[in-house]
Amino acid sequence: MEDWTEKEIYSEEAIEFVRLAAAYCEWLENSVTQPRKLWFEKMRTILAGLYNQTLKLPAVKAVYPEGNQKFVTEKDYNRILGFVRKKAGHWDEYPEVFDPQEPIEELDITARISEDCADIYQELKDFITLYHIGSNEVMNDALWEVRENFDRLWGQKLLNVLRVIHRLLTFADLTEEEEEDQVPPPNTDEWFITKRQQEFRDDDIID
Repeated sequence: MEDWTEKEIYSEEAIEFVRLAAAYCEWLENSVTQPRKLWFEKMRTILAGLYNQTLKLPAVKAVYPEGNQKFVTEKDYNRILGFVRKKAGHWDEYPEVFDPQEPIEELDITARISEDCADIYQELKDFITLYHIGSNEVMNDALWEVRENFDRLWGQKLLNVLRVIHRLLTFADLTEEEEEDQVPPPNTDEWFITKRQQEFRDDDIID
C-alpha cells in the first residue's frame, strides 16, 4: 500500500464526503413517499453540505490513464429523473444562470431540477460504488475524478438547484398536491456529463 494513497483516501475529509454523497443518493432512491416540502428541505441541507465538503477534499493525482468504471445504468438514471420530475412538478424548469464562457445569444436559458439532480446522482453514485468496492488506487482515481468534475460540471449544477430550492422554500406553496401527469423523460442515450468526463480525462492525458 502506498502512503500517499492511504493518507488521502482515508482522510477525515474524504470519508465525510463519502457519507454525504451516499446520503444524497439514498435520499433520491428512497424518498418517493415524502411530502414535497419536506423533500425539498432535506435536499437543501444535503446539497449545501455536499458543496462545502467537496471544497475540503484532498488534492490527488490520477493513477490510471483510462477512465473509471461506470455503474449507473440508463434505467437507473431515468428512474431518478422521473421521480424528481414528479416531485418538482410544474417548478421543474427554471431559468439558467449566466455562463461567462458562452455568448449570451447562444445560451440555453432554461434548465431542469430533475436533470441536474439526476446528473449529480450519476456522478456521486459511480463515485461511492468505486469507493466501496475498489482498490486503494481505484479509490484514489474516484476521488480525483469527482473533484475534477465538481469544478467543471456538477458543482455548477448543484449551485443552480440549491438556488432554485431556496427560492421555492421561501416563496412557493409547496403544500400543493404533486403533479399526477408523468412527463416522458428526455433521450439520455448520450448523457452530457458522461461525454464531458471522458473529454476532460483525455485532455489531462494529452497535457
